[in-house]
Amino acid sequence: MTVNELRKARADHWESMKNFLNTHEQKDGTLSVDDTATYEKMEAKLEEYNASVERVEKAQEIENSMNAPASERIIDSVSKKSGADLRATDEYKAEFLNYLKTRRASNALQEGTSSEGGYLVPTDFERALFAGRDKVDPIFDLAGRLFLGASEKNVPFVASHATATLVAEEGTYGGNDPSFGQVTLHAYKFGSLLKISEELMADSAFDMLAFLSDEIGKAMGNAQAAYFWTGTGTAQPQGVMNCAGAGVTAAAADKITADEIIDLYYSLFEQYRSVSSWAMNDSTVKAIRKLKLTGTGEYLWAPGLNGAPDTILGRPLRTSANIDGIAAGKKVIAFGDFLGCYKIADRQGVELKVLDQLYAETGQIGFRGSVRTDGKGILASEGIKVLAMAGA
Repeated sequence: MTVNELRKARADHWESMKNFLNTHEQKDGTLSVDDTATYEKMEAKLEEYNASVERVEKAQEIENSMNAPASERIIDSVSKKSGADLRATDEYKAEFLNYLKTRRASNALQEGTSSEGGYLVPTDFERALFAGRDKVDPIFDLAGRLFLGASEKNVPFVASHATATLVAEEGTYGGNDPSFGQVTLHAYKFGSLLKISEELMADSAFDMLAFLSDEIGKAMGNAQAAYFWTGTGTAQPQGVMNCAGAGVTAAAADKITADEIIDLYYSLFEQYRSVSSWAMNDSTVKAIRKLKLTGTGEYLWAPGLNGAPDTILGRPLRTSANIDGIAAGKKVIAFGDFLGCYKIADRQGVELKVLDQLYAETGQIGFRGSVRTDGKGILASEGIKVLAMAGA
């Protein structure tokens, strides 16, 4: 089946699930034991459709990326002193690959020497690494993106806007000037270490650069995403769930109601609400998928069609395993303008060092990669709100 056919089948199945609930719910809103078992089977089938759609979409992404031109650079230009211009050349890429295979560095790599004895990777390698990283968690799609040319960067923002007043003829003009603030984005180092056998490296069919960029990218993404959602901001990135404002606290420690979801929706000002997205764990989605609007009986959750994401109350939904599931005292749902109110800042220049002696006894060669990055909220307490469960 094509991806559109799968999406259509998923939507039809969801309509069947809604009809089943509407016709089998008892007066108290519950299902009988048999009906519960039937509905759970229908839920399992819906999850199969979700997995199939995701699989086909991912395959299409890979196909598109394979066919896309490799002319766009993921990093901003920096000075020649840092080696950025050199790293974009075929010569640098060829010498870098030779260094990985032979551990011998030519003069062509000297401008790309890092502060820790390794070398800055070629531009294509860096682009592929970040592309692989950005696929592991939706935070990389949701957040605003910045690039750091130094170890840290001050980012200004408008803390309050100018105001206007109605002025009578020959009256005095009033209003307030805008005020500004700034946040400091640091460059926290994330490192990854992996090993490759000498035999595999000697195989001419083995695409070492593609393997390293993919593996290191995924490792970096998994590590960074956890902090971008739940980091404390002290000696580590500040996570969305910790910089967002308090929206709603659920009445229960293990249950969310439709009214609480609606309250969270309206806890945002309209200027943010109209461009906001939902973010939560898959287990939380499953728990709230049966919730209906009081009176109309319409479900809050709806499946996405034609490539669009699933929605809650008409706003797109993204899921991350790095957000806590429903449990006492946990912050389990974020709703807000992630693009405008949360920033991820990557420092230019991915470093890679070959460790050719450390694992020689086992016939392996180590590769140590490092990336510097930070994440922080900007007006996040106003533009992103969270739902927290009641304490135990």
